[in-house]
Amino acid sequence: MSSGRTRSLLEALLAAAGMVLFALFVRSGWPWSLVSYLGLAMAALAVLLSLRRERTMAGLLGLVPFGRRAALMGLLGAALGFAFGLLFRWKFGLHWFPGALGPFAPAAAAIGGVEELLYRGYVQGRLNRVNGLLGVVGAAVAHTAYKIALFLPPALGLSNGPPAGVRVDWVVLVFWTFSGGLLFGVLRQAARNVAPALAAHVAFDVVVYGELARAPWWV
Repeated sequence: MSSGRTRSLLEALLAAAGMVLFALFVRSGWPWSLVSYLGLAMAALAVLLSLRRERTMAGLLGLVPFGRRAALMGLLGAALGFAFGLLFRWKFGLHWFPGALGPFAPAAAAIGGVEELLYRGYVQGRLNRVNGLLGVVGAAVAHTAYKIALFLPPALGLSNGPPAGVRVDWVVLVFWTFSGGLLFGVLRQAARNVAPALAAHVAFDVVVYGELARAPWWV
């Protein structure tokens, strides 16, 4: 493997590991919550290291080039995200169509968008320099690891985990996150731009969570 590919692989791993560390400790009590900031710093460092060899931040996050292909596939991504959101609601016994958007809707959209910029934009883009298949699968694995860490009880047991009576279905969590990550990754590869994956994730999160008045416990 060339030195450039090795650097790209290590940068992707650094960002992914940093986000897992962040998720593990973000709800832990003081002073261990500081470890979550270390995780964010690791991810930021990875991006900064990569930026030295990229022309723009937009290019690093997979936002360019943006043309007719990416725009059309962005519409497809939004439609797929909307459809999968409805399927998710039906699967878990929610009323079929979401009601009016609540105060959490903008945050839900922002969270989904940022996750796509990081995982399908940055991580997948770094891994694509090694191999396209590794890019799609590796980004999905990294995102799934982050979600698993986020839903675990806080590291060291220093603060509360899920509310009383809430049971995390790990099979469902892993399946939806990984399969969704693969779909978003394929959209990103086909469009050669992160916009379709971003549109799909934002649409999914708004359909599933947008009617909430406040953030779920894991946010």
